[in-house]
Amino acid sequence: MTASDLHRQLISLEAKLDDAMRLFATFEEKLNTELKAATASERSTIFARRNAYESSFGIERLVETIATVRDRLAAVERHA
Repeated sequence: MTASDLHRQLISLEAKLDDAMRLFATFEEKLNTELKAATASERSTIFARRNAYESSFGIERLVETIATVRDRLAAVERHA
């Protein structure tokens, strides 16, 4: 894969991460409202729902993939 290909892939992944983070922020704002009124036992349920929702967006996977692409790009650029 060329440096140009990797740059395009990186831009695409970063855009997907931005979208996922925006959606998650909207969801988290709603959760914050719920947390303020929740009891201790309800909070654990809310946090579990938060973790499941975050996982469904693939945020962690996107961050890991971006790091991998950046490493590959750096290696290609060092050898160019």
